[in-house]
Amino acid sequence: VVLKIWGGHNSCSKDELLWESVSIKHTEWKTYNFTIKPTLSDCNYIILEVKYDSTEAYFGSMLIDNIKLDKYFTSTVVLDTTIYYNEEIILNASDGEYYNWYPSIGLSCNNCKNPIATIKEQITYKATITDSNGCSKEEIFIIDLRIDIPNVFTPNNDGKNDFLKINDLPPNSSIEIFNRWGVLIFEDNNYNNYWNGITVNGKKVSQGIYYYVLKIPGTNLDKTGFIYIIY
Repeated sequence: VVLKIWGGHNSCSKDELLWESVSIKHTEWKTYNFTIKPTLSDCNYIILEVKYDSTEAYFGSMLIDNIKLDKYFTSTVVLDTTIYYNEEIILNASDGEYYNWYPSIGLSCNNCKNPIATIKEQITYKATITDSNGCSKEEIFIIDLRIDIPNVFTPNNDGKNDFLKINDLPPNSSIEIFNRWGVLIFEDNNYNNYWNGITVNGKKVSQGIYYYVLKIPGTNLDKTGFIYIIY
């Protein structure tokens, strides 16, 4: 006799073999202790198969005891994207009966299928989705912030590109500007897109390449790089 345990999406289908015993003689008494875990998410049925490897007829009994079935729970990343500060994005969860989103920061609802998220920080949302059978799964939505920094601006007071402008910059972001000799010429702990090439000493910088350090609190988006000033 060979015992097999299958996972299936209904009571008649054997879709995934979860466990199989060695061949058991009809005179033996065997005890098995094991744990099974389906890899197919739609295996909602456990099927026990007793297969005889002989044409002879045998009589006996089988004791099945101490069976514990845990709900199968999956966790899947369904979105990993980057957007700008204060931008909105629709989070699309898969079908289910009940939804629970965590955290609820910036969400239009925390118990609906497709909430709208307003992003003000790097964040990871987790949606627990429960179907009509009480089975749950988790879907993960990873959202990072995107910051674009120009590499050139022209502070010549012609009304065009006169300021170092960084769009969608979160509040309390700090910036430092250094010249080619490493001397700090400008800094601001809450930059608001107003630097026009004037140093901390009130002097106009020369045309050339400068180095910046941008720090954005609460994120890993700190940036460094070079910017070219042209008159």
